[in-house]
Amino acid sequence: MFTCNQLVIRTPDITRAREFYIDKLGLTLLGGRENYFAAVAGEMRFSFFKLKEASPVFEGEAPIAIMLRTDDVQAEFTRLSANGVTILQEVQEAPGFMHFFTVEDPDGTPVHICQYLRDPLASY
Repeated sequence: MFTCNQLVIRTPDITRAREFYIDKLGLTLLGGRENYFAAVAGEMRFSFFKLKEASPVFEGEAPIAIMLRTDDVQAEFTRLSANGVTILQEVQEAPGFMHFFTVEDPDGTPVHICQYLRDPLASY
């Protein structure tokens, strides 16, 4: 069973996105860098990356990626592989944040199956 606490959004203008989501909408800023920032609204983390920049999670250029949370990433990798799901990336680690692997939905949208190593909604 999965839960969802994170959405990845790629944008061509990271400054404009930050001004809109943080300054105008009022989402809480968790942290960031020049080409990346994360915000939270309720129980949902939004991770914004500048389009055309490799993210630490997925190096493709899909404008959106879904993050599904699990308590056992290896068991889910085994189960989804056996079910014939297209695996884009095998289990790896975003250092200090999560273990994950990436599958592809029928329309090519990346779906990351994640086991978090720390609270994804906490500031950093």
